[in-house]
Amino acid sequence: MVADPMIALRCFDMTMDVARAMAKVPRNEVPDMPDRMIASTAVAHGTRLVSSDRKIRNSTSLKQLIPVIW
Repeated sequence: MVADPMIALRCFDMTMDVARAMAKVPRNEVPDMPDRMIASTAVAHGTRLVSSDRKIRNSTSLKQLIPVIW
């Protein structure tokens, strides 16, 4: 599905840049580790994050870094 050029999705690897970006995603606002990894990936790549997760959507710190859409 992601390989289909008609689908506007992109896969990113877990890299050191993503690991470093985790420091920018406050644990008190996004406490769940998998959610922090997803948010950090978007931060590291400077891309929009589409999520229905309430804690991600309500994170004021995250919204200052990237657009959070839902």
